[in-house]
Amino acid sequence: MRLIAAGEMGSARCVAVWNVDGVPVVQPISDLSVPPGWGVLPVRRIGTHRQATSSIAMYPVMRDGFRLMLLVESKLELAWVQQLDIHASVSAIHAQPFAMVWIHEQGQLFQVPDLAAVIDGNLTVFEVKPAHRAQDEWSQAKLGLMRDTLWAAGMGFRVLSDVTAQRAHNLQQITRWRDPNPWAADDVSAVLDVQPTSIGGIAKVVDVSAGAMSGGRGQFDVDVLRRTYVVAMHLLATGRCSTDLDAPLSLGSELRWHLDGEPGRWWG
Repeated sequence: MRLIAAGEMGSARCVAVWNVDGVPVVQPISDLSVPPGWGVLPVRRIGTHRQATSSIAMYPVMRDGFRLMLLVESKLELAWVQQLDIHASVSAIHAQPFAMVWIHEQGQLFQVPDLAAVIDGNLTVFEVKPAHRAQDEWSQAKLGLMRDTLWAAGMGFRVLSDVTAQRAHNLQQITRWRDPNPWAADDVSAVLDVQPTSIGGIAKVVDVSAGAMSGGRGQFDVDVLRRTYVVAMHLLATGRCSTDLDAPLSLGSELRWHLDGEPGRWWG
């Protein structure tokens, strides 16, 4: 705490250590970048000690066109991985990506960020902290040091905190539909041409496409509603559009489209 407060643990003293096929790869923090190739692994194992209280989950993400399973250590971390996964500007996600090590004559400070993501081609680092765990003086000091060090190196850094139960539920539902469904391709294309302002608007497009012609009264047959659900979930899961994830999804959910090169804020 004294060294941090005195400014003696700055970016010049920090290195990043990656795990590439079990071999440490050290970079000055000013040259931080994801090592090339398929060998980049988490720098630590999570939840393996007897006192571990973490909830462990595996979640598949796309990286370089292939599926890769990420190991995450809490439901909150899983929700933020899913939030990143549905944003079109995110091309890669890493969990426990590297260690930040500040080297000082009086000792070393070691910190592992929870997540890192490549957003619009740039690496951004994330620390996932429940609000009640981020308020003490030591946590604030470490988070501030990480932020200042990464910002000085030209990297993005953000602390991710609590999400609502509704958002976590919606993300669980949406992310199941990221892969395209060939049976829904025509409906997806028709909806993209129109870009309706609500999920109900998607239902109207699908209704016409299906030839059901319910007359726009908001009363759709079961097949139209089923097809609407598939199309809406896929478009949300691929970042083509977004909606308020802190509210229940319904036909009245408003949509914002991201087809003009401005995908909006990555967090929703």
